[in-house]
Amino acid sequence: MTTTVTRAKVINRIANQAVYGNLGIFAGTGLSIALTGGIAPTFKGILERICEEIGLADPFVDPKKCIGMSFPQIAEKIEQDAISKGGRTAIVQAIKNICSLQAEATVKEKIEKSLGIIEPSWFITTNYDLLLEQVYPNHILLHPKEKFATNPKSTPIFHLHGHIRSPEHIVITEKDYAELMSPMEYRQIKLATIMAESTVLMIGYSLGDINVRSALKIADAFGVSKKSAASGDIKFIQTVYNPTSPSPEVTFKDGIWVIETDNIAELLNEIAEKVEKKKRAYEQAIRLVGQKFDHGALSTGTTERIEAFELIEKAPGEVRAEAYDKFKESIESIWSSARSDGGFEHYETLVKYCIDYLSTKLILSLPPYFLTSIAEKLNGFAGYYGTTHGGQAWAASKYWNAHKCEIEEEVNSELTEISKSNSFSSLLRIL
Repeated sequence: MTTTVTRAKVINRIANQAVYGNLGIFAGTGLSIALTGGIAPTFKGILERICEEIGLADPFVDPKKCIGMSFPQIAEKIEQDAISKGGRTAIVQAIKNICSLQAEATVKEKIEKSLGIIEPSWFITTNYDLLLEQVYPNHILLHPKEKFATNPKSTPIFHLHGHIRSPEHIVITEKDYAELMSPMEYRQIKLATIMAESTVLMIGYSLGDINVRSALKIADAFGVSKKSAASGDIKFIQTVYNPTSPSPEVTFKDGIWVIETDNIAELLNEIAEKVEKKKRAYEQAIRLVGQKFDHGALSTGTTERIEAFELIEKAPGEVRAEAYDKFKESIESIWSSARSDGGFEHYETLVKYCIDYLSTKLILSLPPYFLTSIAEKLNGFAGYYGTTHGGQAWAASKYWNAHKCEIEEEVNSELTEISKSNSFSSLLRIL
């Protein structure tokens, strides 16, 4: 039994995974058709065009002859019939001619912009054409036998069925598909791993498409699709083209969450806008974490700052890493000001800044160095706490007394252990 999932939730999930660097796109013929304004052929259209190019009868003229046959099975029969006309060589040359396509300028611009914002970690496509490469310039083109590895500088586009620049790797016949689905095939093993580790957005396939079924079969190597279905996790999302009346509802079928759309470019733009919004939120949160404060004044406890901490706590690794750097830079700057001659007023800034962190569990998700660094700085302040040793840090001491109760209990326990381990006796005294 599946949980109720809304369209907004699915779009949000896609955007989240994109920002986390955990989104992969599995692209089919529908994307090529959208990019060419309807010119790119379907699988059936490719088979018809192959027969036309090499001088064979159209296998679909008599529907009775195709009853019970899949397109790969029909392709295999075409290959057998084409032996006297060049066989496999003639077929792959025809595919190269048929699939040498150019994207329509207006649609290309829209989809290129959206994908540039979404920044998928990888693309897998069953298309023979190179249209996807045209709308995602920062890519590595891979044929089926090449090693599939993600790269922070460029995105792999893995042509599962080969592409027009590697005709020897074209997958089209029943025999080709059987080899593709072999359990020990590199493609099978690698794709199973990648799909197990990613959220997969399928674009350009119809419901029940053989390629979608194959992808799910690959994913089942790790039981991924079954686990996803059982838990209600949004792991596999398929966009289905419905030009007349796309349903606003999300449906669940065979382990896949299905979104209907009448415009692939607009759907990608919707996802891109959501991704952009999330990226801006992270940028703002990072600014708040490392914000410099003038004249020792620190505005703490604001909703924005607390929300920033909570957002970063759930953020992807690279966002947290940037926040860590800002945090380190800021706290070291405040500490330097407090330690300078006549800098006692800056201890209040230091205490406020530290309590902001210690009042959330965010600090526990940071590397241990950061909590130790805070403890070290607070130990320095504690030496001037209250009226002891002259009590120069009066304002900071007053703030500490009023707000130390806001420190999370779990964080307080960790601070205590760090203080004991590092002989921060002054801090132990005021905790």
